[in-house]
Amino acid sequence: VDFGTSPRMSTYLLAFTVGELESIEAHSKSGVLLRAWAPAAAEQVGKLVFALSVAERALDEYEKLLGVPFPLPKIDIVSIPDFGAGAMENWGLITYRATNVLADHTSAPRDRQAVAATVVHELGHQWTGNLVTMAWWDELWLNEGFANWFEQGITERIEPHLQMLSQHVQYLSRALHFDGSPDTHAVRPSYPVISDSAISSLFDAITYDKAGAIIFMLHDFLERTKPGRFMQGMHAYLKANQYGTASGSDMWRCLGEATDMPIAQWVEPWFSQLGYPLIEVLSLSDGSAVLLQTGRFMQDLTHTQIAFNGKEGEGGDQEGNSWFVPITYITSTSEQVRVGAISSNSAFFTVPPPRKKLGGFDAAGTDWLKVNREGAGYYRVNYPPHLWERLVGVAAEPGHLSDADLANLISDAFALTFNGRLSGVILSLARALGVRTAHEDSFVSSSYESWVAMSTGLQTLLSLLSNAQQHGQRQGLTAGPGLDLVPMTCVEDLRRFVRTQVLGRCLDELLMTPPTLLGVEREREAERTAGRVNPAAESLGRTRTQLEALSPATVLYLAAAMEDTRVGLWVKRALEPCISSPGENCDLIARIPPDMRYSCLSVCAAYDESGSCWRLMRDRFLAADSADPAYRSALMAAVASAPTEQLFNESLSMTLNASIVRPQDLGSMISLLAGNPKILRGRAIVWDFAKRNYKALSAAGGGAGAPGFNSVASSVASGFASEEDAQDVEIFIALHPELNVPERIERTILGRIRSQAIWLENYGPDTCAVLEAYHA
Repeated sequence: VDFGTSPRMSTYLLAFTVGELESIEAHSKSGVLLRAWAPAAAEQVGKLVFALSVAERALDEYEKLLGVPFPLPKIDIVSIPDFGAGAMENWGLITYRATNVLADHTSAPRDRQAVAATVVHELGHQWTGNLVTMAWWDELWLNEGFANWFEQGITERIEPHLQMLSQHVQYLSRALHFDGSPDTHAVRPSYPVISDSAISSLFDAITYDKAGAIIFMLHDFLERTKPGRFMQGMHAYLKANQYGTASGSDMWRCLGEATDMPIAQWVEPWFSQLGYPLIEVLSLSDGSAVLLQTGRFMQDLTHTQIAFNGKEGEGGDQEGNSWFVPITYITSTSEQVRVGAISSNSAFFTVPPPRKKLGGFDAAGTDWLKVNREGAGYYRVNYPPHLWERLVGVAAEPGHLSDADLANLISDAFALTFNGRLSGVILSLARALGVRTAHEDSFVSSSYESWVAMSTGLQTLLSLLSNAQQHGQRQGLTAGPGLDLVPMTCVEDLRRFVRTQVLGRCLDELLMTPPTLLGVEREREAERTAGRVNPAAESLGRTRTQLEALSPATVLYLAAAMEDTRVGLWVKRALEPCISSPGENCDLIARIPPDMRYSCLSVCAAYDESGSCWRLMRDRFLAADSADPAYRSALMAAVASAPTEQLFNESLSMTLNASIVRPQDLGSMISLLAGNPKILRGRAIVWDFAKRNYKALSAAGGGAGAPGFNSVASSVASGFASEEDAQDVEIFIALHPELNVPERIERTILGRIRSQAIWLENYGPDTCAVLEAYHA
């Protein structure tokens, strides 16, 4: 075999792939050969057409946007059945886990979106990471942060029907949640990054999502103030440093020269400091509003909020935290996005009253103000009570706040609630979202991001209250982690509140048609509206947008977690012939549309306490091959949704059998089991299992991408909420130094457990009282 001459490159980007593979190919506009490969025996090459098409168009878009040609004559993308990483950006030979590259027109919209985003992400690395490589691993964010940003923006350009930019709040919320811990790390860590473990620990939400969110914020601000200059700066950076290494300072210098702005001065604190600021909105008696930085926000009650003159940091003190904060906002009187900035912790930003004679933002006025337009900025926002009340009011009516703005508002409200700064607002926002959805012409047509944020927050609250409930009973009350007591009825009060006050009649339209007939109904609807079918409908086989396609499953999961029997009965009735005769070749599961299959199978397994549906899913899971990894993932999630402790333990025992649960899926399976809302003691059972089998879990972590004990401890133990549990985790880690759990990860886990315990002690009883009042 003869190889061409490799360009000057970093050695970690060199790869060889050997096997019996088959391929399809295409060419970019500039003549680059693109080939997509899959194992020949799996007969999966047909499911690579979509990924190859995305890669072809993305390559053209990258060359056009960056103004720098792809320097190699070819790109190969390879599907690998068992691959720990989601993908790896080897230069010209990109490897993917099968689930991240295989999709076709029959795949679920979520799966097609994941494939498109992953392909675009890895192609972005061919410029930021490969052509220009970070100087050292402490600048890993230069690779992953920009790829994260490209993943959203480039995908939006080439596959606009996927509506990736409309889903930015999910990227933002992941980063803010992770970064809200007092034991987070700076994007560019201050400690030496030398060992393998230190390098590996940087592949997290800070390096990916936080860095991407800061780049998103900077790009948004510059595009609103100096359009086109950001990409000019990126072009200069790539040209100046190609075939070499660079650091963040090189990027900021190029952007500064392109914009004639002090970019480095603005941006460096975001990368060198821990966390992010809280912006407080204060209303004045003249109707205006003032926005202030009031310190680093931490979603943690074990630490006093760090003031600007406080000290906190990794590897030393970190004094005087201050950020340059780009500000965007809209008001009740204008949809125009206003732009400004708070330059430091000693500065402020004033929003004038929208009307001179009437209204205003003060308590006597009537106007509202939404800061951080669609989550473009990397910060949290808190409002005075009367402005929160007005925002809740407009949230209930479509047309005032976009889905992204409402999702951002919900995310901030939950964070402020679990931080102890806010009370009652989340329940009011939940009711408002239910009313808003009931007003929609199409089921959850414009509220997908809002439902994701709401479902995440409500299920976190449910988990906390359930955690308290399983800590023992006394005279009809459950002993909480502190001195106060959480009523035994509180968990059911929350579930009933969500069922009646939030979901209400939102599901009625969906539940009118059995899930096995939804595909038929959509085909009929597509025929009736053939004259107005859009690209999304064309690729998905229906007239819905991507967000409309993603919404139902999200709300179904929430309904199932809140034990809404309607959804369980809806699925079980449709699958009854398969459940009654599991040995026969029943095709009803295949008739459920792919976008609903994942959620429907899990709902059925959880609802049917006889275990019949769960056993059907288990048998299908054990028999499933790797030809359809998405279908196998749906069955695995259903098996994890066991309705009883006996079946739950049977599911858990499967995780140590690599022939049943592949090492690459082990982390997902354990996380799904720990989060099973049906099993009150589920998380504790999984943790005890992990402690008993820590050697096997650690050994599995050495191959094919299994998570190892660190990841298991983070996903399972972080959900506890008592001092007793915190001490148990702490003692176990101390007794097993061979696990090599990094100190920062241990502090993060223990801090989260203790913070949640404090919240339950101080705020749980009041929350339960409010929930009880709804049903009085």
